[in-house]
Amino acid sequence: MGFLSLQLVPSKNPDVLARMNEIATFWITTRYALLISAFVVLGRIFDQDPKSLHNIDKLLGVVTRDIASLSAAALERRRIAQGMTLKGAAAYAHGTYDLTMDLVRAMRKAVAHWRKVYEAKYREIRHNIFAHKSIDRRPPTP
Repeated sequence: MGFLSLQLVPSKNPDVLARMNEIATFWITTRYALLISAFVVLGRIFDQDPKSLHNIDKLLGVVTRDIASLSAAALERRRIAQGMTLKGAAAYAHGTYDLTMDLVRAMRKAVAHWRKVYEAKYREIRHNIFAHKSIDRRPPTP
């Protein structure tokens, strides 16, 4: 969102563009940092390396294994254990969302869809330019 804002807001507001141009190097650096971060994070989300500590597959595995802890009743019990009154915990948990295995399966399907998009359009850019830099950027030697 920040990257898009840096693109769209100045293009529609000449006053913002003029102010940004006063310290252009800062905004160019910020824009590039946001772009790199987006590609690195996408890789970490969709990475399927078994050595990866954090990715969407591991998160969904934990959710599947511990789905009972993601219910309104479990939230109420946690709040009571943290010192909240029975009535307060019931009010706090009232109307919260109970996750079901059907919803987890739907999430897995959505992840599979977006992983295909990532692999088709972004993975090589991420791996070869931003993350692993397999492209030799040095000028050729004479």
